[in-house]
Amino acid sequence: MVDSATLSAQQIGRSEPPRMPGQMRHDVERFVDTVRSGAAIIVASVFVCAGLAMAYLLLIPPTFVATGRILVEPKSVQIVNANSASRTQGEIGVLEVESQIYVLTSKSVLDRVIDKEGLVADPEFGARPEGLISSLLGLSSEPDDRRDKALRELERVITVGRNQSSLVMTVSVRASSPERAQRLSDALMSAYLAEEGHERAKLAGRVAGSVFDRLGELRERVRDAEDRVERYRRDNSIVTTGGQPVLEQQVNQVTREISTVGARVEQLNSIMVQVRGIRTGVLDLDALPEAQRTGTIETLRSRLALARQAAASLGANLGPRHPARQAAEAEATEVRNLVDRELEAILQATTTELDRARSAEAGLRTRLAELKAELTRINAASVGLRELVREVDANRSIYEAFLARSRELHEEGRLQGEPARIINWAIKPSRPAGPSPVLLLAASIIFGLGIGTTLAWLRDQIFDRR
Repeated sequence: MVDSATLSAQQIGRSEPPRMPGQMRHDVERFVDTVRSGAAIIVASVFVCAGLAMAYLLLIPPTFVATGRILVEPKSVQIVNANSASRTQGEIGVLEVESQIYVLTSKSVLDRVIDKEGLVADPEFGARPEGLISSLLGLSSEPDDRRDKALRELERVITVGRNQSSLVMTVSVRASSPERAQRLSDALMSAYLAEEGHERAKLAGRVAGSVFDRLGELRERVRDAEDRVERYRRDNSIVTTGGQPVLEQQVNQVTREISTVGARVEQLNSIMVQVRGIRTGVLDLDALPEAQRTGTIETLRSRLALARQAAASLGANLGPRHPARQAAEAEATEVRNLVDRELEAILQATTTELDRARSAEAGLRTRLAELKAELTRINAASVGLRELVREVDANRSIYEAFLARSRELHEEGRLQGEPARIINWAIKPSRPAGPSPVLLLAASIIFGLGIGTTLAWLRDQIFDRR
C-alpha cells in the first residue's frame, strides 16, 4: 500500500521534468520519516532552547557600554631643539600611545576613580555580595579587601585600545545602567588627565631641582678653577694685561729703548769724529752737523772766512812784514783759536752726553737681561698656568652648555601643551550591549531545531541497528 507521502512525492516527481535518482529519493523519504517520527523531540528541543534564551534575557541584567576617546600628544616634538630625534615621530607616537594604555589602566588612575565615585561602598564593586560558599563559611570582606575587590571589578569592566594608524585611545566602560557607564567612562578619562598632570608636575619639579643642583655644582667647579688660576698667578708673579704678560711687555719696551739709545750713541760718535776732523783740519768747518751749528759757531765761521780773505788779499799786495798784513793774519789766527775753543766745548759736551748714553745703554742691557731671565722663569711657570686655564675653559664650556640646555628645557616646558586631551566624552548608550533579544530568540529556535533533528536522527539510527 502506498502512503500519502509517497503519492505526494510521485505527484511532485511528475511535475518536474528530471526525475530524482532512486538513492536520493530514498534518503529524502527517510529524512521526512525521521522528522515526522521525532517531531516531539524536535519541538521539545526548540522549547528548551527558547526557554534558556528567555531565562538568559530575564535573569542576566543588561550591560551598557559607554565609550570615549583620548588623543595622546607625542612627547617627542622638540620646540627649541629638534635635532636630537633618532626615530621618526610616527614610531615614537605609536609607542607612546601603547605605553599610555598601561598608564590609563594603572592602579594610581583607578584609585582616583574609586575615590571619586565611591566604588568601595558600591554594591556592584567593593560592596558586592559574597558568593554562596563564602557566606556559608562566614568569610567577610575587610575594608582593604573591599577596596581590592572594587579595583578588580573596575579593571574587569574597562576596555582600552588604540585606533589603528592613529594616536587615539578608545576607553570603554561596561555598567548596569547607561548613566553609570557614561559617568565611569568620563571619570576614568578625567582621572587619567589628572594623574598625567600630577606626574608631569612632579617630573618638572625633579628636573628643576636636579638642574639647579647640577648648575650649582658646575658653577662652584668653575669658581674653584678660576681661584686656582689666580692663586697660581699670584704665587708665580704672573701679571698679564690684554692677554699678554706684563713682563713680556716690559721686555719689548726695554728693547725699544736700547735701540733708541744705541742709535743716539752712534750719532754722538759720528759727531765726535767730525769735530775731531775739523780740529785737525781734515774736514772743513762746513762739515759740522746742523745740530751743532750754534749762533757762536756761525758768527766765528763768518769772521774766519772774512779774516782769511783779507789776509790773502793783503798777502798778494804787501810783504810779509807789512803791518797791515801782519794785523790781518793775527786777526785770522785769533778767530781760528776762538773756533777751536768752541769746537772743544762742543767736543766736551758731546763726550759727556755720549758717556751718559753709553751708561744708559749698559743699564738698559742689564735690565733687559734681568727681565729675560725673569721672563724665562715665568714662561716655565706658564706651562702649569696654561693647564689651569684649559681646565677653567673646559669647566666653563660645560657649565655654559648645561645652562643653555636647562634654559631650552625650561622654554620647552612653558611652550608644550598638555600630554593628552579628550576629543570625545562618553555618550550615554541608548541600548544595552550584546545581541538583540529578537535575534537571540530566533537563534535559539534555529539551534533547537538543529539539536532536535540531530537527536531524532540518532534515535532512528539506534533503533535501526537493533
